[in-house]
Amino acid sequence: MLRMQALVLLALVPACAGEGATPGPDGGTGPTPDSTLPEPTQQALVELRLQPPLFSGETPRLSVRGGFLTAADPRCQRTQVGGCEVANCPQALIGNTYVDPGKLAFAPSGGLVQFTPGASFFFLDADFVPWAATDPITLSAAGKDVPAFEATVASPRTLDAGEGRAVNGPPIVTSQPFKATWVPIAEDVLVELSQSRDTANGPFEILVRCEVNGGSGSGTVPAAALGMFLRTASGGLSVQVTAHAMRQTRVVVGDFAVTYRVLRSFEEHFFHDVQ
Repeated sequence: MLRMQALVLLALVPACAGEGATPGPDGGTGPTPDSTLPEPTQQALVELRLQPPLFSGETPRLSVRGGFLTAADPRCQRTQVGGCEVANCPQALIGNTYVDPGKLAFAPSGGLVQFTPGASFFFLDADFVPWAATDPITLSAAGKDVPAFEATVASPRTLDAGEGRAVNGPPIVTSQPFKATWVPIAEDVLVELSQSRDTANGPFEILVRCEVNGGSGSGTVPAAALGMFLRTASGGLSVQVTAHAMRQTRVVVGDFAVTYRVLRSFEEHFFHDVQ
């Protein structure tokens, strides 16, 4: 089943973008602009998440999220801390402004993974994963408010956080670095820590995202990136921790630096109180 929603939720905007495609060990490719063209002034993200089944009988899941952002909600606080992006943003970013990239399609998929997001943050999910690990996946945008483009990233291998681990992990101590662990994998890894909270201005979400090397089987989030989390003793909810194998490329399209990212992991989430 394929479901698509045009939502204004978390603005998962990359912190930076290079000039054109940057092919690397992930095999990412895309258009490279003329060096005389001006630097892009806008940021965009297209993130494809793949979750194959961990056990027989489980449902595989696919999701696409992102947006072509032209103006961010002024209530959203976003900083870089020790190689991590820290964001504290309203869960309903009605103050964001986006443009329409035209129809987005992912191939090869037999035409099953395509949709027209419109001028909004977009979120699509489906109950299938049509690509195996290392398969090349080509994103194409038909173009509307931005020029048409294509970019290709090979799917990473599947990250396994470790079968049999307790869902509730040890507390996160905001004055100390936090160490996330997984089964070692020869991929880059995106570590995510998130906590929802109610405020006088409505629900917000604190999101910490760190890109690390997966070969050691662990990654450390610096203590300075944890300071926004509300402690459990003060009414804070548990922090959800996830990790995904990651491959990505960046391309320049008109005024936009576009990050196309593919994540792959089993559906494993861990929860930690905050001290």
